[in-house]
Amino acid sequence: MLHEMQEFVRESDVVEYEELVAWNLLLEEPVEYELYYAVADLEPYRAAMDAAESVRRYDLTRVDEDSFFVYVSRRTRPSDREFRAAFTDRQQEAVSVAVETG
Repeated sequence: MLHEMQEFVRESDVVEYEELVAWNLLLEEPVEYELYYAVADLEPYRAAMDAAESVRRYDLTRVDEDSFFVYVSRRTRPSDREFRAAFTDRQQEAVSVAVETG
């Protein structure tokens, strides 16, 4: 269920720090947009992005010698939808119970 880039960040020593800055979903389309700040070696990071199957396009913009922003557009995977559904379903159940008892 881990995204290829999550595996890369966890299993390699290339990324010193990575932070999700912004994230946006298009509910009517299976597309997600994310902005990250990363302290990492740029070229191995770029190679990992090139290899990530769900990545549609991306841009790496240097901040300084050691860090950069990562803007990525990626396809929403079925496992992403399944993961989110667990939270959405619980939220809908909670609202339903509150309305019934309210």
